Amino acid sequence: MNPYEAYVTDQADQQANRPDSPEKIPLDFSPFDLSDVRELRAELEGASLADIQAMLTAGEVTSVELVKYALKRAYDHQHLNLFLELNPAALAHAAESDAERAAGQIRGPLHGIPVSIKGNIATADRMTTTAGAAVLRGLHAKYDAPLVVTLRGAGAIILGKNNLSEWANFYAERSVNGYSTLGGHTRHPLGAFDVGGSSSGSCAAVAAGIVTVAIGSETTGSIVYPSSQNGVVGLKPSLGLISGAGIIPITDAFDTAGPVGRTVADVALLATLFAAHLPADAPAADLSGVDFSAKLSLTTLDGVRIGLVRRESSLRDGDDLIRAQVVRRLEAAGAWVVDVPPMDEFVGKERAEQLGKDSLRVMILGFRLGVEQFLAEHAAPVRTMAEIAAFNAVDTPNRIPSGQFYIQAAVDADEGELGIYPALAGQVVSAYAEAVDSALRAHNVEVMADFSNYASPYHSRAGFPAVTVPAGVRETGEPLGLTLFGTAFTDDQLLAYAYAFEAHA
Repeated sequence: MNPYEAYVTDQADQQANRPDSPEKIPLDFSPFDLSDVRELRAELEGASLADIQAMLTAGEVTSVELVKYALKRAYDHQHLNLFLELNPAALAHAAESDAERAAGQIRGPLHGIPVSIKGNIATADRMTTTAGAAVLRGLHAKYDAPLVVTLRGAGAIILGKNNLSEWANFYAERSVNGYSTLGGHTRHPLGAFDVGGSSSGSCAAVAAGIVTVAIGSETTGSIVYPSSQNGVVGLKPSLGLISGAGIIPITDAFDTAGPVGRTVADVALLATLFAAHLPADAPAADLSGVDFSAKLSLTTLDGVRIGLVRRESSLRDGDDLIRAQVVRRLEAAGAWVVDVPPMDEFVGKERAEQLGKDSLRVMILGFRLGVEQFLAEHAAPVRTMAEIAAFNAVDTPNRIPSGQFYIQAAVDADEGELGIYPALAGQVVSAYAEAVDSALRAHNVEVMADFSNYASPYHSRAGFPAVTVPAGVRETGEPLGLTLFGTAFTDDQLLAYAYAFEAHA
């Protein structure tokens, strides 16, 4: 067993067998009457957001029925720890949606449809915003994150906040994917597999059929990897397509939220929604008003040159077999598949290692600055990273069982280092952007492709988009996703390519 296979196996074992912290907060179903839940499995199996909206319009289902069914699914899957908490007002909001629909008032394409969001995203309601950390237990945010405002404005009903890797998986050197002190171990809904991190709960909630779409966040692979592991579609958008305000950060140099769904079409619908609300001066202004859904076509891969990574030896058992299947599917869709080396080999070992070290420093410094700003904005019970570290140290086995190496590293950052953060972050982003762009030019391809999160350090730290779409399953039944990535602001092209690939299953 190679080191990567051993890592994934160990992750799955710990998620299944390591006990949850006594600090874990059980889900509260007391606000909901679930005695008369309508069974909607047949109606919702394979249904897209557009299909569900059509069902609501035709009166075939109500928002109250949809939300009750989602809550019942969440109840039945409690053992998977997919949620940190549920929205106690979800059913009331569903009833309001039904009343608005009856009056002819439709807010948008998500009107009356339940969605879930990652537990590091702020909401100014009865839910808390904790990133799963015991130190933030009970924190009520002062405002809705802009992405939440957009979702609510489109009529979405926030079902709850998904469990995640605590602090978005940036607190310990050897953390467990999907584990948080307040949420316990997120577990895979399809088998004894690594659920992935850090947007594990968001991806697994879609895979388990609790919600049709969810919102995750990513710094380096945190949407891409759990999307691959759970067999769902995930978009890590170009930096700036979705506002990062109101999200507990790691670093604003790399961080972005992104949509997760069962199909490319559903993810494209959400991307269109966010693009419609981009201000003119946004970093991703090139995508302002883009209708991603209108660009989806079965023929978009026709004649497209795709650089698909080939390795001398696979990172996981089954990768080579699924790669061969992927090549056949891409060629059937009309694409030209070009063998390319992994990005690390293209850049060179020494350069790749230095970029990795610089990126880690950016994350440590950005973590300190960003978290302390968030704590101040939302009047948190602690205001500094040092206070967080001190709180955890009082009861390390229960509050931070994997340790707090990166939290302490952020505490130890001196003012001189913090002062160079913007310049260092800019240099790192530029270096990764040039690496991806030069690879595209060198291999004369429109788009690069690799599996899972294998190339995440490059596209995520460049601020470039990536789309993960189900590619196949290993003999064990564990999913594997193909990740397409390209240059800045090509989110629409990537989604269109992913759509054509998805259709040629």
